[in-house]
Amino acid sequence: MAPPSSSPSPSPPDEGPPRPLRWSPFGRASLRARLVVAFGLLTVLLACGILAAGITIFARRSQALVEARLSMDVGAVEQILVARQQVLVSVTRSMAHVMDPDLRDQLLCACLGSGQSVFDLVLSLSGGQVAYLDPIGCRAIQLPEDVAARLRASDVGDLARLAREAGALRAGWAILPADGIPDRAGAILTIAAASPLPGDGVVVLFGVLSERNDVAREIADSITRRQGTPYRVSLFRDDVRVASSLGAEAIGSHADPAVAERVLDQGEMRVGDARVLDRTIPAAYVPLRRVDSSVAGMLGLATTDDLYGTIRTRTVNQFVLVGIGALLLALASAWILSVSFVRPIRALAEGMTHVARGDLDYKVAVHSQDELGSLARAFNRMVRAVKERDIRLQTMTAEKLSLVEKQVSVGRLAAGVAHEINNPLTAILTLSMLVRRKLPQDDPRRADLDIVCDEATRCRDIVQSLLDFARERPTRMDVVDVGEVVEETCAFVERYGAFAGMNLVASVTEEPFLVRGDAKQLQQVVTNLLLNAAEASAPGDTVRIAVEEDSSGGFVHVVVEDHGRGIPADALQRIFEPFFTTKEGGTGTGLGLSVSLGIVQRHEGTIQIESEPGRGTRATVVLPRLEDGTSGP
Repeated sequence: MAPPSSSPSPSPPDEGPPRPLRWSPFGRASLRARLVVAFGLLTVLLACGILAAGITIFARRSQALVEARLSMDVGAVEQILVARQQVLVSVTRSMAHVMDPDLRDQLLCACLGSGQSVFDLVLSLSGGQVAYLDPIGCRAIQLPEDVAARLRASDVGDLARLAREAGALRAGWAILPADGIPDRAGAILTIAAASPLPGDGVVVLFGVLSERNDVAREIADSITRRQGTPYRVSLFRDDVRVASSLGAEAIGSHADPAVAERVLDQGEMRVGDARVLDRTIPAAYVPLRRVDSSVAGMLGLATTDDLYGTIRTRTVNQFVLVGIGALLLALASAWILSVSFVRPIRALAEGMTHVARGDLDYKVAVHSQDELGSLARAFNRMVRAVKERDIRLQTMTAEKLSLVEKQVSVGRLAAGVAHEINNPLTAILTLSMLVRRKLPQDDPRRADLDIVCDEATRCRDIVQSLLDFARERPTRMDVVDVGEVVEETCAFVERYGAFAGMNLVASVTEEPFLVRGDAKQLQQVVTNLLLNAAEASAPGDTVRIAVEEDSSGGFVHVVVEDHGRGIPADALQRIFEPFFTTKEGGTGTGLGLSVSLGIVQRHEGTIQIESEPGRGTRATVVLPRLEDGTSGP
């Protein structure tokens, strides 16, 4: 397939100098090259992500397999120790059934002297005394009272007491304080079994392990031969290593604190990487429990071999090969797709050039039903719509110009009428003030004349605002308390006939809400909003007005809310247009909200209207707030 022609089309003569292009990492590379590179990069990133995820998942899976293997193997070691304990239990039970004490001692001495016994030490507790069975001469030796007291207060005493109370044999791990016993020293971690004797005596046999490192080595060799993995076994009294196949240098070292906390304090198995001497290796630890279920020490199993290293390496290599294959496939696919993707885009670019020159009759040929075909059809529809809109705009321009000229004429007429109204208003205000001066101070008519003067002044200000709206005259700005403006406005607005039979509820706090503005103009805005709310409500309804700050504290909100008939959605978009009104019967001029918005905008604020037909209207005047005590120039 031959590539499409790449000869540049002549640029339109009315185009200006070319704009500088932003820097692109692809430079002047073709779209086809960019697609190939993009697909390649996407595939590389995807392959790297899959490889990283696969390695991570397999590493976690390998770790889980190692931990499961260690859990199984430490269980096997535990069974070896349980088997030794069962043998010790069987011997203790047999000796307890020998009724003749001398014969029992002779049998025990024979076992101790043979060197093949499962127990290494025999103690008997009777009548508060503790005796040690010496195999030499086969005689019981009473231990000193201080040694006997330590034994009775240790696991030995607990084991004997439980066996005596239950009247049955008891066995478990124990820590034996052996200081004072011949040929024994320190504290010994041991398997112990106790059985009650006739009377109040108890015989206790001890399979001493912590004095015999060969036991740990024998267990390690046994589990290594069974599983085919070189293991190291250690026994701990509390967190101190007392027997280990690691060698004599390991005796007396402490377990990893994290291991001790999990196994000794919480009494749970702990499997995972742990610090063993000066190395971190996979290890498993289980608690060694006394007869009362408390923890006397730990059994540890560790290995330095990478149990699943070969499988991990093979899996990583497979992931890498899959990623390389996906990359090659993506590059080939990108090259094939780019050929079919670039040609229709060039056709669209040529069509856009024709349209830019003004040829609105140009059509792009459609040869496919895919997204590019849809784009070409959409382009043709757009050109047709642009042509139709161009025709409509030519027609509408003349109509709009005529309407604008009409509105300008009406605005000039309204400004002239407003100027003429000033003369009678001045006369009304002057005569009212003269009459008020002649009335006594206690004459009730003075209050009515005050209202006449205030309202005439407000009318004059309204007329002046209309002139300002037309001529953009500057507004006098002072520091004004919006709360006071609202209270004064509510005081005389209630006298209007529009509020007859209605409830006006004002919510104004004592906190000053200061803004920079013209008090009279702001009063005009509030009056207009209140009158609009009253005229939209029915008798007996409630109109609410409130002064509050926004969430940031930087703006003052004057909220006027009613529950009247509301404003239709189509009219809501035009309520601020001059001379637009929704009032019936020609009662409205359509200037109230337009003038009010102009006033608020000169105060650097705005008016927000929310309304729903049949549910009422909420008007919010937003003004920038001044801090208390701020004064203006």
